[in-house]
Amino acid sequence: MNGYDPYRNDTYAHQWNFTTEWALSQNIGLSVAYVGDHGLNLRRQLNINYPNALTKVRPIVGFSNVNIEYNNGQSSYNGLQVSLKQRLHSGVQYSLNYTWAHAIDDVQDYGIWVTAPQDNDNLRAERGNSSDDIRHTVSYDVLYELPFGHGKRFLGNTKRVLGTVASGWQVSSVGLIRTGIAATVGIGVNTSGNTNTTNQRPNYNAGVDQYLPNKSVNGWLNPAAFSLPAAGTYGNLGRNTFYGPGYAQEDLSLIKNTSFGEGSKALQFRAEVFNVFNHPNFDEPVLTYNTRTFGTILNTFGRTLGSGVNRDIQLALKLTF
Repeated sequence: MNGYDPYRNDTYAHQWNFTTEWALSQNIGLSVAYVGDHGLNLRRQLNINYPNALTKVRPIVGFSNVNIEYNNGQSSYNGLQVSLKQRLHSGVQYSLNYTWAHAIDDVQDYGIWVTAPQDNDNLRAERGNSSDDIRHTVSYDVLYELPFGHGKRFLGNTKRVLGTVASGWQVSSVGLIRTGIAATVGIGVNTSGNTNTTNQRPNYNAGVDQYLPNKSVNGWLNPAAFSLPAAGTYGNLGRNTFYGPGYAQEDLSLIKNTSFGEGSKALQFRAEVFNVFNHPNFDEPVLTYNTRTFGTILNTFGRTLGSGVNRDIQLALKLTF
Protein backbone atom coordinates (compact mmCIF):
# COMPACT_ATOMS: atom_id res chain seq x y z
CA MET A 1 0.00 0.00 0.00
CA ASN A 2 1.22 3.50 -0.86
CA GLY A 3 0.10 6.92 0.28
CA TYR A 4 1.03 10.53 0.92
CA ASP A 5 1.30 12.66 4.02
CA PRO A 6 -1.80 14.93 3.70
CA TYR A 7 0.03 17.76 5.48
CA ARG A 8 3.26 17.66 3.51
CA ASN A 9 4.81 20.93 2.39
CA ASP A 10 6.04 21.82 -1.08
CA THR A 11 9.70 21.28 -1.90
CA TYR A 12 11.67 24.49 -2.32
CA ALA A 13 15.23 25.80 -2.23
CA HIS A 14 17.11 28.90 -1.15
CA GLN A 15 19.95 29.83 -3.49
CA TRP A 16 22.56 32.54 -3.25
CA ASN A 17 25.84 33.44 -4.92
CA PHE A 18 28.53 36.09 -4.93
CA THR A 19 30.72 36.60 -8.00
CA THR A 20 33.63 38.90 -8.69
CA GLU A 21 35.35 39.32 -12.06
CA TRP A 22 38.64 40.81 -13.21
CA ALA A 23 39.94 41.70 -16.69
CA LEU A 24 43.52 40.46 -16.67
CA SER A 25 44.09 41.76 -20.18
CA GLN A 26 42.04 42.88 -23.16
CA ASN A 27 41.14 39.27 -23.97
CA ILE A 28 41.56 37.33 -20.71
CA GLY A 29 39.13 37.40 -17.80
CA LEU A 30 39.08 35.76 -14.36
CA SER A 31 35.97 35.14 -12.28
CA VAL A 32 35.67 33.79 -8.74
CA ALA A 33 32.28 32.86 -7.32
CA TYR A 34 30.78 31.42 -4.15
CA VAL A 35 27.57 29.45 -4.75
CA GLY A 36 25.21 28.20 -2.04
CA ASP A 37 22.00 26.19 -2.03
CA HIS A 38 19.69 24.96 0.74
CA GLY A 39 16.96 22.49 -0.25
CA LEU A 40 13.97 22.01 2.06
CA ASN A 41 11.05 19.57 2.26
CA LEU A 42 12.77 16.98 0.07
CA ARG A 43 10.80 13.83 -0.70
CA ARG A 44 11.33 10.75 1.44
CA GLN A 45 9.43 7.46 1.57
CA LEU A 46 8.85 5.70 4.90
CA ASN A 47 7.40 2.26 5.47
CA ILE A 48 5.29 2.83 8.61
CA ASN A 49 4.24 -0.79 8.98
CA TYR A 50 7.40 -2.77 9.70
CA PRO A 51 6.76 -5.57 12.18
CA ASN A 52 7.87 -5.09 15.78
CA ALA A 53 11.32 -6.61 16.24
CA LEU A 54 10.21 -8.56 19.32
CA THR A 55 6.55 -9.43 18.76
CA LYS A 56 6.72 -9.60 14.94
CA VAL A 57 3.32 -7.88 14.87
CA ARG A 58 2.76 -5.01 12.45
CA PRO A 59 1.32 -1.72 13.78
CA ILE A 60 -1.47 -1.79 11.20
CA VAL A 61 -2.81 -5.31 11.45
CA GLY A 62 -4.06 -6.87 8.25
CA PHE A 63 -1.68 -4.94 5.98
CA SER A 64 1.86 -5.67 4.87
CA ASN A 65 4.11 -2.74 3.91
CA VAL A 66 2.53 0.73 4.04
CA ASN A 67 4.77 3.23 2.26
CA ILE A 68 4.01 6.89 2.93
CA GLU A 69 5.73 9.72 1.08
CA TYR A 70 6.83 12.57 3.32
CA ASN A 71 8.64 15.82 2.58
CA ASN A 72 11.02 16.08 5.53
CA GLY A 73 14.45 15.93 3.89
CA GLN A 74 17.03 18.70 3.66
CA SER A 75 20.15 19.40 1.63
CA SER A 76 22.90 21.99 1.43
CA TYR A 77 25.56 22.86 -1.12
CA ASN A 78 28.53 25.20 -0.87
CA GLY A 79 30.92 25.70 -3.72
CA LEU A 80 33.87 27.81 -4.85
CA GLN A 81 34.02 28.28 -8.62
CA VAL A 82 37.04 29.77 -10.40
CA SER A 83 37.13 30.35 -14.16
CA LEU A 84 39.86 31.72 -16.42
CA LYS A 85 38.77 32.50 -19.99
CA GLN A 86 40.32 33.94 -23.12
CA ARG A 87 38.12 34.97 -26.00
CA LEU A 88 39.35 34.21 -29.50
CA HIS A 89 42.64 36.05 -29.99
CA SER A 90 45.50 35.19 -32.32
CA GLY A 91 43.65 32.01 -33.19
CA VAL A 92 43.37 30.77 -29.60
CA GLN A 93 40.31 30.53 -27.35
CA TYR A 94 40.19 28.68 -24.04
CA SER A 95 38.39 28.25 -20.74
CA LEU A 96 39.87 26.70 -17.58
CA ASN A 97 37.52 26.00 -14.68
CA TYR A 98 37.97 24.73 -11.12
CA THR A 99 35.28 23.92 -8.55
CA TRP A 100 35.62 22.99 -4.89
CA ALA A 101 32.27 21.89 -3.50
CA HIS A 102 30.63 20.07 -0.61
CA ALA A 103 27.08 18.73 -0.77
CA ILE A 104 25.30 17.41 2.36
CA ASP A 105 21.82 15.95 2.75
CA ASP A 106 19.80 13.52 4.84
CA VAL A 107 17.95 11.72 2.06
CA GLN A 108 18.96 10.09 -1.23
CA ASP A 109 17.88 11.68 -4.51
CA TYR A 110 14.28 10.70 -5.18
CA GLY A 111 13.83 8.65 -8.35
CA ILE A 112 17.49 7.60 -8.51
CA TRP A 113 17.96 5.85 -5.17
CA VAL A 114 15.61 4.38 -2.60
CA THR A 115 14.94 7.20 -0.14
CA ALA A 116 13.96 5.09 2.89
CA PRO A 117 16.26 5.53 5.92
CA GLN A 118 18.05 2.81 7.82
CA ASP A 119 15.97 3.52 10.95
CA ASN A 120 12.62 5.33 10.79
CA ASP A 121 13.14 6.57 14.36
CA ASN A 122 16.58 8.07 13.77
CA LEU A 123 16.51 10.30 10.72
CA ARG A 124 19.43 12.32 12.11
CA ALA A 125 21.67 9.32 11.35
CA GLU A 126 20.93 9.85 7.63
CA ARG A 127 22.68 13.21 7.48
CA GLY A 128 25.95 12.92 5.59
CA ASN A 129 27.71 13.59 2.31
CA SER A 130 25.34 13.64 -0.65
CA SER A 131 25.48 10.77 -3.11
CA ASP A 132 26.69 13.20 -5.78
CA ASP A 133 29.26 14.93 -3.56
CA ILE A 134 32.45 15.63 -5.55
CA ARG A 135 35.02 17.81 -3.81
CA HIS A 136 37.35 18.85 -6.64
CA THR A 137 36.59 19.28 -10.34
CA VAL A 138 38.80 20.71 -13.10
CA SER A 139 37.51 21.17 -16.65
CA TYR A 140 38.86 22.89 -19.71
CA ASP A 141 38.13 23.55 -23.36
CA VAL A 142 40.53 25.01 -25.91
CA LEU A 143 40.24 25.91 -29.59
CA TYR A 144 43.23 26.66 -31.83
CA GLU A 145 42.87 27.89 -35.40
CA LEU A 146 45.86 26.57 -37.32
CA PRO A 147 47.81 29.44 -38.96
CA PHE A 148 47.51 28.15 -42.53
CA GLY A 149 45.53 29.34 -45.53
CA HIS A 150 43.58 32.44 -46.42
CA GLY A 151 44.40 35.40 -44.19
CA LYS A 152 46.79 33.38 -41.99
CA ARG A 153 50.52 33.58 -41.33
CA PHE A 154 51.46 30.66 -43.55
CA LEU A 155 50.22 30.01 -47.11
CA GLY A 156 48.05 33.10 -46.78
CA ASN A 157 48.31 34.06 -50.43
CA THR A 158 47.95 30.57 -51.84
CA LYS A 159 45.20 30.35 -54.43
CA ARG A 160 42.84 27.73 -55.76
CA VAL A 161 43.00 24.09 -54.65
CA LEU A 162 46.02 24.33 -52.35
CA GLY A 163 44.61 27.42 -50.64
CA THR A 164 41.27 25.71 -50.11
CA VAL A 165 42.93 22.59 -48.70
CA ALA A 166 45.22 24.58 -46.37
CA SER A 167 42.50 26.89 -44.99
CA GLY A 168 39.94 26.44 -42.23
CA TRP A 169 41.70 23.93 -39.97
CA GLN A 170 41.05 23.94 -36.22
CA VAL A 171 42.14 21.77 -33.31
CA SER A 172 40.01 21.65 -30.19
CA SER A 173 40.09 19.74 -26.94
CA VAL A 174 37.84 19.38 -23.91
CA GLY A 175 38.70 17.65 -20.66
CA LEU A 176 37.32 16.81 -17.26
CA ILE A 177 39.25 15.71 -14.17
CA ARG A 178 37.56 15.19 -10.81
CA THR A 179 37.97 13.41 -7.52
CA GLY A 180 35.77 10.46 -6.55
CA ILE A 181 32.06 10.42 -5.69
CA ALA A 182 30.82 9.71 -2.17
CA ALA A 183 29.27 6.28 -1.57
CA THR A 184 27.87 4.20 1.28
CA VAL A 185 28.87 0.78 2.57
CA GLY A 186 25.81 -1.45 3.12
CA ILE A 187 25.15 -4.90 4.51
CA GLY A 188 22.11 -6.01 2.48
CA VAL A 189 20.55 -7.71 5.53
CA ASN A 190 18.60 -6.60 8.57
CA THR A 191 20.04 -6.93 12.08
CA SER A 192 17.45 -4.86 13.95
CA GLY A 193 14.78 -7.53 13.55
CA ASN A 194 12.08 -5.49 11.79
CA THR A 195 12.71 -7.15 8.34
CA ASN A 196 13.82 -3.90 6.66
CA THR A 197 16.82 -4.52 4.39
CA THR A 198 16.83 -1.08 2.71
CA ASN A 199 19.90 1.13 3.22
CA GLN A 200 21.14 -0.94 6.17
CA ARG A 201 24.73 -0.16 7.16
CA PRO A 202 27.46 -1.91 9.17
CA ASN A 203 29.29 -0.69 12.25
CA TYR A 204 32.48 1.30 11.77
CA ASN A 205 35.40 0.03 13.81
CA ALA A 206 36.92 3.18 15.26
CA GLY A 207 40.57 3.83 14.53
CA VAL A 208 40.72 1.59 11.46
CA ASP A 209 41.23 3.27 8.07
CA GLN A 210 38.32 2.42 5.78
CA TYR A 211 40.67 2.45 2.78
CA LEU A 212 43.34 -0.15 2.10
CA PRO A 213 46.93 1.24 2.22
CA ASN A 214 47.38 0.94 -1.57
CA LYS A 215 43.95 1.37 -3.11
CA SER A 216 43.45 -0.47 -6.39
CA VAL A 217 40.76 -2.28 -8.37
CA ASN A 218 41.69 -5.41 -6.42
CA GLY A 219 41.02 -3.76 -3.09
CA TRP A 220 39.68 -0.26 -2.43
CA LEU A 221 37.97 -0.64 0.94
CA ASN A 222 39.36 -2.25 4.09
CA PRO A 223 37.03 -5.01 5.41
CA ALA A 224 38.65 -4.71 8.85
CA ALA A 225 37.14 -1.23 9.22
CA PHE A 226 33.59 -2.62 9.36
CA SER A 227 31.59 -5.24 11.21
CA LEU A 228 28.01 -6.50 11.35
CA PRO A 229 25.83 -4.90 14.04
CA ALA A 230 24.70 -7.04 16.94
CA ALA A 231 21.23 -8.55 16.75
CA GLY A 232 18.55 -6.03 17.62
CA THR A 233 20.70 -3.00 16.68
CA TYR A 234 21.45 -0.77 13.70
CA GLY A 235 24.91 -0.03 12.31
CA ASN A 236 26.65 3.16 13.43
CA LEU A 237 28.26 3.90 10.05
CA GLY A 238 27.04 7.08 8.41
CA ARG A 239 25.93 7.64 4.84
CA ASN A 240 28.48 8.19 2.07
CA THR A 241 31.55 8.06 4.30
CA PHE A 242 34.07 7.12 1.59
CA TYR A 243 34.94 8.27 -1.93
CA GLY A 244 35.43 6.07 -4.96
CA PRO A 245 37.99 6.42 -7.76
CA GLY A 246 38.49 9.73 -9.50
CA TYR A 247 37.72 10.42 -13.14
CA ALA A 248 39.77 11.87 -15.98
CA GLN A 249 38.96 12.14 -19.68
CA GLU A 250 40.34 14.26 -22.50
CA ASP A 251 38.75 14.49 -25.96
CA LEU A 252 40.42 15.85 -29.09
CA SER A 253 38.93 17.11 -32.37
CA LEU A 254 40.42 18.06 -35.73
CA ILE A 255 38.04 20.26 -37.73
CA LYS A 256 38.16 21.48 -41.32
CA ASN A 257 35.70 24.19 -42.46
CA THR A 258 35.40 24.81 -46.20
CA SER A 259 33.18 27.53 -47.66
CA PHE A 260 32.10 27.33 -51.28
CA GLY A 261 29.66 28.88 -53.69
CA GLU A 262 27.50 31.84 -52.76
CA GLY A 263 25.86 32.62 -49.44
CA SER A 264 26.52 30.46 -46.40
CA LYS A 265 27.26 27.15 -48.07
CA ALA A 266 29.96 25.25 -46.17
CA LEU A 267 31.27 21.76 -45.64
CA GLN A 268 32.68 20.74 -42.26
CA PHE A 269 34.83 17.68 -41.68
CA ARG A 270 35.40 16.49 -38.11
CA ALA A 271 37.75 13.80 -36.78
CA GLU A 272 37.01 13.31 -33.08
CA VAL A 273 38.80 11.12 -30.56
CA PHE A 274 37.02 10.55 -27.26
CA ASN A 275 39.19 9.51 -24.30
CA VAL A 276 42.26 10.19 -26.42
CA PHE A 277 44.68 8.65 -23.88
CA ASN A 278 42.46 5.56 -23.46
CA HIS A 279 42.57 6.13 -19.70
CA PRO A 280 40.40 3.66 -17.75
CA ASN A 281 37.91 5.27 -15.36
CA PHE A 282 36.72 2.86 -12.71
CA ASP A 283 33.30 2.50 -11.12
CA GLU A 284 32.56 2.36 -7.39
CA PRO A 285 33.78 -0.75 -5.54
CA VAL A 286 31.37 -3.46 -4.42
CA LEU A 287 29.54 -1.83 -1.50
CA THR A 288 27.92 -4.75 0.33
CA TYR A 289 30.17 -5.53 3.30
CA ASN A 290 29.29 -9.16 3.97
CA THR A 291 30.10 -10.42 0.45
CA ARG A 292 33.15 -12.14 -1.05
CA THR A 293 33.94 -9.30 -3.47
CA PHE A 294 33.42 -6.43 -1.01
CA GLY A 295 35.70 -3.48 -1.66
CA THR A 296 36.91 -4.64 -5.07
CA ILE A 297 36.13 -2.84 -8.33
CA LEU A 298 34.56 -5.01 -11.01
CA ASN A 299 33.57 -2.48 -13.68
CA THR A 300 34.62 0.70 -15.39
CA PHE A 301 32.60 3.88 -15.29
CA GLY A 302 30.46 4.36 -18.41
CA ARG A 303 31.15 0.81 -19.55
CA THR A 304 28.34 0.83 -22.14
CA LEU A 305 27.73 4.27 -23.68
CA GLY A 306 28.65 7.84 -22.87
CA SER A 307 31.61 9.32 -21.01
CA GLY A 308 34.19 7.02 -19.49
CA VAL A 309 34.27 4.47 -22.33
CA ASN A 310 37.40 3.23 -24.13
CA ARG A 311 39.04 5.39 -26.78
CA ASP A 312 36.47 6.06 -29.48
CA ILE A 313 37.20 7.62 -32.90
CA GLN A 314 34.47 9.29 -34.91
CA LEU A 315 34.55 10.84 -38.40
CA ALA A 316 31.79 13.14 -39.63
CA LEU A 317 30.85 15.41 -42.53
CA LYS A 318 28.30 18.22 -42.22
CA LEU A 319 26.93 20.29 -45.09
CA THR A 320 25.25 23.62 -44.34
CA PHE A 321 23.41 25.72 -46.92
